[in-house]
Amino acid sequence: MQWVQANLSEIRYVSCTGKHNNLIKTLHLKDEKLNYEGSFDELRIFLTSQNFLQIDRGLVVNLEKVDYVNLKKNEVHLKDMDDILKATSIKSKILSEKLAI
Repeated sequence: MQWVQANLSEIRYVSCTGKHNNLIKTLHLKDEKLNYEGSFDELRIFLTSQNFLQIDRGLVVNLEKVDYVNLKKNEVHLKDMDDILKATSIKSKILSEKLAI
């Protein structure tokens, strides 16, 4: 597994976009984005064992950075960020239960 230098506590969320052989994996920090060259599956598995939750096929969010979840719109709002993440309906419910919102 290839690692970029970032503390887990700095990562707000990880996104994976693109198609099969052209995937772009990005670590979203508060004020910057870092590209990740390794396997998204390996990164996802590691992060979900560390207080992160996969909320959609290509999105893994740091539970400590979630401000609130809008269950009607399946939106995840992060602390100190304007980014609004779309989650699947079941993951929205799981996330809100984990956060006791």
